[in-house]
Amino acid sequence: LDVFGPQSLEVAATLCSIGLMLYLKHDLKSSLNYYQEALQVRKEYFKSDLNFDIAATYNSIGLIAFKMNKLELAKTSFQECIRIRVQLEGTDCHRDIVTLYSNLGTVYLANGEDKESILMFSESIRLERKTLGDKHLGVAVSLQHLAQLHQDRGELELAHQYFVEALEITRQVDEGIMANKQR
Repeated sequence: LDVFGPQSLEVAATLCSIGLMLYLKHDLKSSLNYYQEALQVRKEYFKSDLNFDIAATYNSIGLIAFKMNKLELAKTSFQECIRIRVQLEGTDCHRDIVTLYSNLGTVYLANGEDKESILMFSESIRLERKTLGDKHLGVAVSLQHLAQLHQDRGELELAHQYFVEALEITRQVDEGIMANKQR
């Protein structure tokens, strides 16, 4: 603080490091406080929230808030992170954005907002297909999650459709792996 001043990027980075250490020690409340302080420092420093470091800080806050069952804070944090990342990069083929949509879908699901959760998981799958292609195990796993959600809602036809699609992808990937091993 004496060297860089209270509104410096170095201070923000140190606050995030302390927040991470506290997170790893399972002191979520203190960790959240440090990340929130780092967010304020970064916002004041950049005078805009369109910055990757600010987006990353929102993501960290969202993850911690979710673990603390602070679902509204988790939701708004992930939404802000997505908004910033999409404004900076667009939605073209960025694996991190795929994960963010999935994280937001998980928060909606935990909050009992099934329709919003389905929308987020569907967007995640759409972007994942764009990023990884249609025949990737990551897509199959995401389809299985979406199928499970529909099954839990009693929407068995939709669940069946997604489970079958996931199985087809998994089989194609396995066949490709076996063919490569035989070469």
